[in-house]
Amino acid sequence: MIDPSLHEEQIRRGDMTIAIINLKEFRVLSKAGGISLEMSSIIHCSKLAASKVDPIREKIHAAIVNANDMEKRFNTLEACKNA
Repeated sequence: MIDPSLHEEQIRRGDMTIAIINLKEFRVLSKAGGISLEMSSIIHCSKLAASKVDPIREKIHAAIVNANDMEKRFNTLEACKNA
């Protein structure tokens, strides 16, 4: 959900993927290649990722609600046109 910028892509030396359900449930932590990381850096990245979960979830939920509302309005307009 959070992609690195072009500059970050160009200077990176490895990948680390963290999948989190909520602040307490980590599902995946995968580090593929690159430089070694201290455990404190991994913990810092994990905490940063966890802090992003709720704001991203709220944005996704708002987008879904908005899309559903737009679909309902469109269907209502189409029904009026066809009546």
